Amino acid sequence: MDGKVSAPTHRVRSSKGRGYFRGHDFDSLDSSDIGPQRSIKGWIILVTGIHEEAKEEHLYNVFQEFGQVNNLHLNLDRFTGFVKGYALVEYERYEEAANAIRAMDGTQELFHQTIHIDWAFGKGPASSGSTTGSKHHNLRSRSRTPPRRQY
Repeated sequence: MDGKVSAPTHRVRSSKGRGYFRGHDFDSLDSSDIGPQRSIKGWIILVTGIHEEAKEEHLYNVFQEFGQVNNLHLNLDRFTGFVKGYALVEYERYEEAANAIRAMDGTQELFHQTIHIDWAFGKGPASSGSTTGSKHHNLRSRSRTPPRRQY
């Protein structure tokens, strides 16, 4: 060694962290691909606003009018044994689920409570009313903390 330091023959590349690969194509959301998403076995709708004393048999009879119900899941509270207020209904065909949503969303009452129905799974960007955003999004409207007292 004669004490000289040679310049590297390759250019040093900086990265933005572990797992960052420049130039790779990633999936992106296409605005034309917004709508309901099919589950593995069928089309699932979410029914909310269900009375706490509703029974699975009653819901099954109501939703059977629109087509063959493959599965109906009515979640119960472990402590009280009452319904938590929502149900998942699975249809084999898209048309059956869509007809149930159109006919019953906001218009049907079960046990004197209006029920709301929508798709359980959807494709596309989240709605603007999503609660998954930052919880500090509106800090500017709050007053500032007063300065500390000097003793």
